[in-house]
Amino acid sequence: MARPNYPEPVNINMPASSGLYCDIDGFAEGLILIGQGRVMLTLDKELRRQTLINMAEKHAMQFSPVEMAAFENMEVIGMPLSQLKSYLASYKIESEAYYHQLGIKISIEENELGEWIQSAKQARNSNTGYPLRIALKADRYTDYPLIKRVFDVLQDKHINKFRLITETKSLNQD
Repeated sequence: MARPNYPEPVNINMPASSGLYCDIDGFAEGLILIGQGRVMLTLDKELRRQTLINMAEKHAMQFSPVEMAAFENMEVIGMPLSQLKSYLASYKIESEAYYHQLGIKISIEENELGEWIQSAKQARNSNTGYPLRIALKADRYTDYPLIKRVFDVLQDKHINKFRLITETKSLNQD
């Protein structure tokens, strides 16, 4: 499935690799964005509604049909769950709020990324019977502890295979 071409709310200067360019079209239903100290998640449109329903059940939250529709059209999940309802009320892609999303919590105490991943895994499995496939796109200047924490979250959710999105290094680069 081809992903829409939307602006990402964080600037990501991808690292270069000497291998082939890695694209996620047709491979991943989820993409984790890591940049500027923030972690965000994109999901295929087919998974968004059920993923939000799963999260709402886990946290005893309710979302109106209008909020559910806004979430289904939301390209990037990048707000803490506690602020998601107010964000949905004013959601517009490329608005100032879109570019100032705080990021999903990933601390050991508040691992919302892990909860989103688990909810998306459940949604993917119930829709297709297949496991959720994830790709990572991180800024080359991101501190290693943040990258490691994302890896730990994925491993905790039994996702041990994922793609890393990189730029292709030309043959004459170092």
